[in-house]
Amino acid sequence: MNTIVLHKSFNFLTVVPTTEHVFEVLCKALTYTEKLPNPEYYSFRKAEGTLPFLEVKQSMFTLDSQKRLSTSYGYWKLIRDTLRAAGYKVKLKDNTPVKPKDVYQPVWENIEGIPLRENQPEFISAFLQHQCGRFDCPPGFGKSFMIGVLARLFPYARFDIVSTRVAVLRDRIYPELVQMVGDVGIVGGGKKLLGRRVMCYVAKSMQYSDHEADILIVDEGHEMGTDNFASKLMHWHSARRYSLSASHNKRADNNDFRLQGLFGDIVYRVNYKQAQKANMVVPIHIKWSTVPYCDINVNRNDSPAVKNRKLIWTNDLRNKIIARDAKTYADDTQVLITVSTLEHALNLKKFLPDYTLVYAENGINKNEFAYYKKQGLLTSVDEIMTFDQRQKLTKDFEKGKLKKVIATTVWNVGVSFNSLQVLIRADGTGSAIGAIQIPGRVSRVAEGKQAGVVHDYMDQFNSSTARKALDRFNCYQEMGWKQEAPINSPFYKRLAK
Repeated sequence: MNTIVLHKSFNFLTVVPTTEHVFEVLCKALTYTEKLPNPEYYSFRKAEGTLPFLEVKQSMFTLDSQKRLSTSYGYWKLIRDTLRAAGYKVKLKDNTPVKPKDVYQPVWENIEGIPLRENQPEFISAFLQHQCGRFDCPPGFGKSFMIGVLARLFPYARFDIVSTRVAVLRDRIYPELVQMVGDVGIVGGGKKLLGRRVMCYVAKSMQYSDHEADILIVDEGHEMGTDNFASKLMHWHSARRYSLSASHNKRADNNDFRLQGLFGDIVYRVNYKQAQKANMVVPIHIKWSTVPYCDINVNRNDSPAVKNRKLIWTNDLRNKIIARDAKTYADDTQVLITVSTLEHALNLKKFLPDYTLVYAENGINKNEFAYYKKQGLLTSVDEIMTFDQRQKLTKDFEKGKLKKVIATTVWNVGVSFNSLQVLIRADGTGSAIGAIQIPGRVSRVAEGKQAGVVHDYMDQFNSSTARKALDRFNCYQEMGWKQEAPINSPFYKRLAK
């Protein structure tokens, strides 16, 4: 039996020898199909049979000067198993220079007295056992807290923490790390504090890192599958790289395979049922409403934005049904309505004047603001959202002082609304990641809170909106959440099976 040696050097892997047959076997295993939006599909010159996506083959390896196959260390188990299945014996040889012993030596006394919930000790164990990995944890698990625990456990290691979410990093992860660790810096979100053992970077500010950290942790790592972000993460060539998310392997573009190379396999997973059993989250109940037939003229050549504007954002019948559901709750019940765009939020607010709008401080310019005022969607007393105003609204909602809100995607992930009881999904999107992250806003445990309620809409009036609703339904089923639907509706029949 021929022996193939996988030579590891930092986060790179070289296959020796790379024979013609070995290359053929591994070329297939390390190639995937990326799905990219097809600009021709929405063009008025669209030819018959044009598909909405372009399928592009991506090979996640290179050949060096000696014609040896090189790739990311994250694929080492895939390569090992592929070669073994092809009849080869495989060995892994680590040629990485050894760092000082203390760097990866846990100091257990540093986390004595820190209360760990069920499943969190297993999280630490998985971290200790793997030099890279993806950690799949549901919303409400306490990922920010676990980053702090790890930074305390390894006091001689340098940590870099990266997130695409400015508000999450600046307002949640960074303050929690300061409290738990102390020696913490940050770049992004208007802050620039360098030279600390633990550094936090907004993804767009990764260039400020010296990339010499011993441990790299990426929050919401599923968002890093783009060319831009993935290429920048490769600069941490010597760090142990880890990804935290509730939505690994859910990207519609198939770039989860690229993330596997960056971070490795999923080495730890807690599903929602396990987290619920451990009292880390509350049960989630999905309540479906029917939207009757709407006579909306959608052209096949309409762009996605135009279609969404007609079918979802300005659909008064649908918005009235959403408002009806929102009004069934008492004034002291906290309700959050999620939308994809400010335009939709403004159209919803026509029927819910007492609700407060929350959107990003850069979410609208002066011309758009003037246009919405002209359309009667904004009044003379409305002002463009500022950072300070959004911060105040977020804190008021977290404290339970603010009860009724319509929010854009700015609150979809990373915020902790422990007291939130009801979430209404008005967005109508079909993303699998969104179907996990957005309902997760009601998952937090709070005193007297028995469950989180999520309202959603079947949208059977159009084939594309109906398909997206079915996608959400299937994701909820996968998460194990209880669902209710009107009698004799399509989803009622599915639930009755």
